[in-house]
Amino acid sequence: MVQYPYQPATCRRILDSTTIVTVIFMLAWLTTCPTITEQSVAKAQQNSVVYVGLDERADQAVLRGLDHLWNQVDPRGIWKHNQLEANFPKAQTALAAYTITATSERPYDHRLAVTSKLFEHRSDVTSIYGRSFTLMMWSQLSGTEYWRQIDEDLTFLTGHQNPDGSWGVGLLPFFPGSKDYRDHANSHLALLAATQGGFTGATVNGIIPRRSEKLWLSTANADGGWGYSVVGNDFKHPDPHLLDSFGSMTAAGVDALYMTYDHLYAGAGVPWDTKYKFCRDPHPEKAEQVIEALLRAWAWMDRSFQVATVPGLPEGAYSQRFETKLAYYHFLVGRAANQAGRREIGGQPWAHSITAHLLATQHVDGSWGDVTDTCFAILALREANRPLLINKLAFGTKNDWQRDMRDLPHLLFHYNGERANPATWRVSELTGNAEHLLDAPVLYISGDTMPTISPEAAKALQRHVWSGGTILAVPACESKGFREKFEDTMAALFPTLRRSELPDEHPVWSIRYKVTPGEDVIGYGTKSRTAIFLLNNGACAAWHQNLIDDEARLFDLGVNILEYATFDRPLNSVVSSAPASNETVKAMASIPVVNVQQGEQWASTIMGLELLSERLTRQMSIELNVSAPVEPENIRKTNAKVALITGDSFVSPTGAGNAELKSYAYGGGTVFVSPTCGDTGFDQAFRVWVEELFGVDSLVKLERNDPLLTGSFAPELASSLFNLSYCRTLEGGKPAHIDTPILYGVKLRGRWILIYSPYDVGSGISRHPAVQCIGYEPEDADAIVTNVLLYAALQQ
Repeated sequence: MVQYPYQPATCRRILDSTTIVTVIFMLAWLTTCPTITEQSVAKAQQNSVVYVGLDERADQAVLRGLDHLWNQVDPRGIWKHNQLEANFPKAQTALAAYTITATSERPYDHRLAVTSKLFEHRSDVTSIYGRSFTLMMWSQLSGTEYWRQIDEDLTFLTGHQNPDGSWGVGLLPFFPGSKDYRDHANSHLALLAATQGGFTGATVNGIIPRRSEKLWLSTANADGGWGYSVVGNDFKHPDPHLLDSFGSMTAAGVDALYMTYDHLYAGAGVPWDTKYKFCRDPHPEKAEQVIEALLRAWAWMDRSFQVATVPGLPEGAYSQRFETKLAYYHFLVGRAANQAGRREIGGQPWAHSITAHLLATQHVDGSWGDVTDTCFAILALREANRPLLINKLAFGTKNDWQRDMRDLPHLLFHYNGERANPATWRVSELTGNAEHLLDAPVLYISGDTMPTISPEAAKALQRHVWSGGTILAVPACESKGFREKFEDTMAALFPTLRRSELPDEHPVWSIRYKVTPGEDVIGYGTKSRTAIFLLNNGACAAWHQNLIDDEARLFDLGVNILEYATFDRPLNSVVSSAPASNETVKAMASIPVVNVQQGEQWASTIMGLELLSERLTRQMSIELNVSAPVEPENIRKTNAKVALITGDSFVSPTGAGNAELKSYAYGGGTVFVSPTCGDTGFDQAFRVWVEELFGVDSLVKLERNDPLLTGSFAPELASSLFNLSYCRTLEGGKPAHIDTPILYGVKLRGRWILIYSPYDVGSGISRHPAVQCIGYEPEDADAIVTNVLLYAALQQ
């Protein structure tokens, strides 16, 4: 990794006052910013903080919480007693073990051996809480080794479900009424456990979801929410508020209804065939009842959502009960919101709010109170900080975009596999500047009709694609109208992208699963990257119906597209884009840059420069002033200190263009050249052009001790370019480390007037996936380009 003078990996360094002043004086002659004052220097110092993302802090909080859990287990493998453990033997131990397996990178930790042995014979675990958590623990560990345990726990839960679909606490000797007692907390937990057991391939009795649907539909309150008790309990609890709607149970109800919908209506027993019969009625009549209940429940959540307290819970009311604990509520909200792809609840970014609250309330020892609270806080942080993979475009007034409402949850389940931290999705609208589109690498568009794209939305879509994003479009039921309008829209927004059927050798047919190539996939892109995919095969209906067995190709194809779109690029968590400060960061100096129009796909780097400018503004208080692209013969009409030439191919400028470029370089400008994805044809054509323009042997390799590589020309700003990494290509395995970047240049009177990188830097600064690129890792590409820009700006 590059030896940065600042630390982008940890984002903690603040430029001191001396550095800021140095920056200002070094760049003052090219700045377009206001007059420098002591106040502006102080402001620059404040704004030069590169904030630690909430997701990074959340990861550390989870690790501290897990360490605390391990400190609480005794030699027998049992977690220390509290009220939960005292009332429900081994339930707290099962919860702790599940939390560890659900949030660790390696689900099986050797330290769990004693605990898992403890649960081999669990005749004393007679509570629904205990059996639900043990089932979820076995499901996380997975593998044939635990099939017997999974089957035993599923049998136990099936036998204890009441005819009305509810579960109670189980059979507890100290609780005479336990056999007849029923509540929503146990009912949700048991359904969740059975669902996770089913994910392992175990058989879940179909009566469980059918009864559960009956329960949650019949017990919803008139306001749309749920209380704790199930109406009609023979056991009467003295607290009158048990029937009132409150946050934990309403979130549990939402999650439960999504689970029952997936069990009962995803396929709805309608055969899949070439006519896509199910497309005409994606929501069977009875399923509409579930959807209506969900809408009412979300309306309650939107009205009532809070973070610091459980909404709807009277202060002090049964406050020690398991179901009223704040972290448990946070966990359930996270599950419900991820099921629905909700970005906000009640106008609040729920993931940011919950994460910030949990970070602020974690104790010094890593806990959030007792073991139960700590477990649910850890699980809640994981739900709130899932990696964000897809934004689903919401449009229109008829909910057309949500026709196949379970398409992405089912596709993502297939994509996530056994990932320790599964990716999630969000619903997005093309409103305002639509900056939120940049927080996920894939934008998914589906429906009967294609929306009309406004000028503002068009800019957002273009920014998404040019900054490395991918668009995946699937017409509902192969809608011809959607397909035709989508193709017209893409042609207008991205005229330089080539439309074609994907060739048999395209990586999307093999990047993760072997998929039979077909004519049902249209791609828009360059020879180095496909940025837009259009599927003409009704895949959205297959995903919605979860027809993984009958239509495995469509699931594998969807997963391959997601893998291709994110290749070798880590996903940001849901809260990564949360600003740490509401204050606008202003640059103290700027570097003028211009793109030179030539060849093919030269424009793709423009957005990369804008994104790099945003990062440099936060890190150094320096921005890039990227002017409109120009033809080579007009380059001196700009005030640019750097002229960038990039693209899929290199086309030698005309005579006037050559003369202009030469005069520009001899007159103080710097030409920086890099082929898109390290294209060899570009390299060959470029070298011929350099010899013709500047002379034979004029292009030489930069030595290791060159100031441009060491950063010594600007020690307070430039990076030392040592120990870098190339991007990992699909066939190339792990990134190769190199001592210094491979750069060539043409020098005039001791100054590099032309700098050339034969390996790609544009994909790195744009954060484009680098499936077939020979280039540098993103942070290394940032450092190389930044050094070149600073060098060009500071040489006179």
